[in-house]
Amino acid sequence: MHQSLWSLSQTVPRYPSLTHHTKADVCIVGAGLTGITLAYLLKDTDLTVVLIDSDHVLSGTTAHTTAKITAQHDLIYHDLIQTFGEYYAKCYANAQREALQFISQTITTHHIDCQFEKKFSAIYTQNDESIPVFEKEYEAYQKLGLNGRLVETLDLPFPIKKALILEDQAQFNPLKYAVALLSEIKNCPRIQIYENTPAIDIKKRDSDLTVCTKPGYTIEAKKVIQTSHFPFYDDLNFLFAKMEAQTSYLIACEGVKKMPKGMYLSYEQPTRSIRTYENYLLIGGEDHRTGTEKETTARYEALKNFAHHYFSPSQISH
Repeated sequence: MHQSLWSLSQTVPRYPSLTHHTKADVCIVGAGLTGITLAYLLKDTDLTVVLIDSDHVLSGTTAHTTAKITAQHDLIYHDLIQTFGEYYAKCYANAQREALQFISQTITTHHIDCQFEKKFSAIYTQNDESIPVFEKEYEAYQKLGLNGRLVETLDLPFPIKKALILEDQAQFNPLKYAVALLSEIKNCPRIQIYENTPAIDIKKRDSDLTVCTKPGYTIEAKKVIQTSHFPFYDDLNFLFAKMEAQTSYLIACEGVKKMPKGMYLSYEQPTRSIRTYENYLLIGGEDHRTGTEKETTARYEALKNFAHHYFSPSQISH
């Protein structure tokens, strides 16, 4: 029941733990989609690379995500313009669009079968009070060249007040995609991958860096890139006091007769994320600060109740 739909659909290769001191030009800490993508991008260079993970490769966020590939990250663009200016807001928006294009092109180049589908993304509100916020965000879309539109209805089985749609976004199976990248990497002798190798510190000496690992072995590198969910090293920047980890939940439903066509996210709390995958309807949400709840069963029950109330699935399978 609680095993990820992605994990069941794709076998992930296993890698050894680090059992010796080693050196590399680049050490990447965190072997999820971000770290693996970076290693993939470095495979055609002359650099030697060591990629490590504290757990199994691709066992964290990448194995449990809703896997929407979208530039629509809540209602953020009006705030970005107000806080940083239109130029930097456009830089952010362009980076998201380029990421989607990169994934799409990589899938085409390597003929990756990962159920990549172009979909529209939509964030919706059921409260009249939120409509002005949506109108401001739509104005920001227009300034930044984002292909958006405001609507008052969606193909969802409940009423909304307003929704902001962003066209030409996408969804996929993240593990099938990431494992295909690993296949491209495996024949590159300059890239070494180790799992069950937690990084615990970085020692600096002149221009050299040494990554210290929990097993006691070290990795000397010219560059260290942290691609873990939470930085293990912050160089006394006290990131732990500035960041707040969030936990959310995701279920997969079968037997839904009328499947929605896009990818959806609620503006109000509790959050509801909705998308499809093959014959499954994926419903996520129930966010809370990580570590603040001992019993999470109620969070899954809330998602199941939402699914049964509006979509009448025959079963909740994952």
